[in-house]
Amino acid sequence: QWYVFVPLNSTWHITTNRTGFSEENLSVAMNNPNSIEIELSAGFVDISGVVTYDDLTSLGDDVILELIPVEGMVRDRVTPVKTLVNGTWNGSWTATVEPGNWIIRATDESLNLIAMAVVEADIATGGSVDIELRHGGWLHLSTEWLDYNGTQHSLAESNVMGAQMVEDPSFTLSTGASVEWAAILDASGSISILMPSGTIEVSSEFEVNQMNRTMEYTAGKNINVPASGTDLTASVTQELKFSRITNHEIDASTTNMAGGNATVPGDLSDVTVLFDEDGNYSSVDYTLSLDYLGDEPISTFTVVGTIGGTDGSDWAVTFFNPDSQTWDEEFTFQFGLLDTNNSTTYDDLRVRVTPANLSTAHSFEAGHNVRILIQTADGYSFEHSLTVRIPQFHSFELTEEMVDIYGIRPGESLNIGIKLLNAGNGDERFEFEFDDTQLPEYWERTGATSHTLGAFVMTTHTLTVMAPANATGEEDFTITVNVTDKSGGTYQPLVIHVRTSLPVLTIIEVTTGTEPTFGNIHTFMVKVENSGLVDAKNVVINATVQGTDVHATQTLDILAGAEVIYFIDVNFTTFGPEQIWIDFTIEDEDQEFANDPAVKSKRYTLKSPAIDDSTATNVIMYALAIMLLVALFYLTRGGTRRPGAPF
Repeated sequence: QWYVFVPLNSTWHITTNRTGFSEENLSVAMNNPNSIEIELSAGFVDISGVVTYDDLTSLGDDVILELIPVEGMVRDRVTPVKTLVNGTWNGSWTATVEPGNWIIRATDESLNLIAMAVVEADIATGGSVDIELRHGGWLHLSTEWLDYNGTQHSLAESNVMGAQMVEDPSFTLSTGASVEWAAILDASGSISILMPSGTIEVSSEFEVNQMNRTMEYTAGKNINVPASGTDLTASVTQELKFSRITNHEIDASTTNMAGGNATVPGDLSDVTVLFDEDGNYSSVDYTLSLDYLGDEPISTFTVVGTIGGTDGSDWAVTFFNPDSQTWDEEFTFQFGLLDTNNSTTYDDLRVRVTPANLSTAHSFEAGHNVRILIQTADGYSFEHSLTVRIPQFHSFELTEEMVDIYGIRPGESLNIGIKLLNAGNGDERFEFEFDDTQLPEYWERTGATSHTLGAFVMTTHTLTVMAPANATGEEDFTITVNVTDKSGGTYQPLVIHVRTSLPVLTIIEVTTGTEPTFGNIHTFMVKVENSGLVDAKNVVINATVQGTDVHATQTLDILAGAEVIYFIDVNFTTFGPEQIWIDFTIEDEDQEFANDPAVKSKRYTLKSPAIDDSTATNVIMYALAIMLLVALFYLTRGGTRRPGAPF
């Protein structure tokens, strides 16, 4: 793009040129602001090449040169000019062509010699290529296609009665390496052509108007072309048979509907469901009419239905089977060009859409998209869409009741969560209106005024109350919250009762699993209650033995209205058997309480530790062993025995 400022009512001559393109001249009158477009056309370029052969001089004028545009480029074929030196061709050639890719073809059919290659004719610079003549082989190829009545034709027959070709068929030969071109058939629809030896590819396609349809035919095959010799001509004869491309195309329309109300009058494919006698959603029955646009005598179709959305699995789509007189999730039927009813219409495909139940079905703004998929075994698929809408109802519910009184310390903030449920069946936006008329001076209340959430979804809507540091501690007020849904529906106002408060701590009881003993560390369990409205953080319980410096502590948090058990280990290793008093106290360091927690004092008698069972057993064992040894000594010692005595 370019622009320039010139005087008004002046005339300018614009010349545009670029190397390799034709020059363009344009005259422009500037009576008002003007915009022009200039298109440059590429000019002709020179290309050249060399053909080599062991005995090129002997060939002389028998070598035929031809420049063929590659497949996809519409150009006339060009005959290159041979370069003669003293009347003899030295193998060089030149030509002037339009830019693009060209195929240079050199042949001496009498000797079965051929060479082919692509020459790239660049804009401005042209191009060149060298090729070498080699022995090739002959391809003799005929063509055959059948019309819808089964009559045989060749590609030369393009104007058959009742089966006229739309335009001339394409017929392409390819030897690889980008050497691909549109070949020319003879009057019989055949071709005999000298080709380089090796594998070549043949492809062709065309369209035929028949049976009030435009039908596509295609064919293609790879052929191995043998190589000839000096005194031997090699050839291959093939027939290219065309196949009609399978086409099962159909179209569908909704011709009848029952069980719902059309969202848009006259559009049966977009309906809103009704309620049945039981208060649930009623099924919607449709009748679809199918038009066969394909090419097959008979096509076999299978129809199924799917529904998207988070509740899609709770819906059902069924189809009426006239043979079994049942409603099935899948139904197979046939029709086509040669249907036994002599009709290309299937006008009684019955579809039933059953919504999810009332407590599960969602209401979407765009409705539920019901996809009717009609498919064939070989991969054809057609989709017909129906829209089923569920009426939206709105409902706001608390999933947890609001606390009777919310406590807050002076100088702190309090987050209050409204735990709610969108009990409606569609996306909802609840609006929250706060009545702060009772809010004391210098106090603040913040929080979002709306909340958007999906059907049957639970969430928490949070507001924050902030108390100033100079609060008196006697504030007691309410904040009223009015809730409105997006349809304008209102609900019972929510009352949030707020009161300044401090923790109220009490030692409820002190227990111990066993009697404390001297010489050990003993654990005491202290139950502490916070009957206040605010949490108490880092509460320290101290256990002190009266008259000594022996004490132990533990630190825990106590939530508002909660009880906590402290486990405090007191060291009695320096004590003997005696009576002691222990004071259990709540420390108020760095913390303010609403009350002055009372000291809990308890008297304990420290007893002797119990003897270990294993020690007692060992002592008994030792005593029995000594007694046994003494007995054996007396029974076995020597001495004079009396006659007749047992010993």
